[in-house]
Amino acid sequence: EADKLIPELVAAAGLDRAKFDRALNDGAAKRQVEHNTQLSITAGVAGTPMIYANGQAMPGAVPLEDLKRILG
Repeated sequence: EADKLIPELVAAAGLDRAKFDRALNDGAAKRQVEHNTQLSITAGVAGTPMIYANGQAMPGAVPLEDLKRILG
């Protein structure tokens, strides 16, 4: 399914297919994602979205009023 969906999404977004394929296959993006995943695990992030404000972890969608209260 993904093999069919990805080219459709690339085309719908108006991206250069050849450039997209090179970026997808060169490994740099995968390495960056793996690096960021390890950083997240180390920081205790278990999912997204995750916001840290004033040293307080706030998982999930955080209401604006809660952010205002924490940021003071």
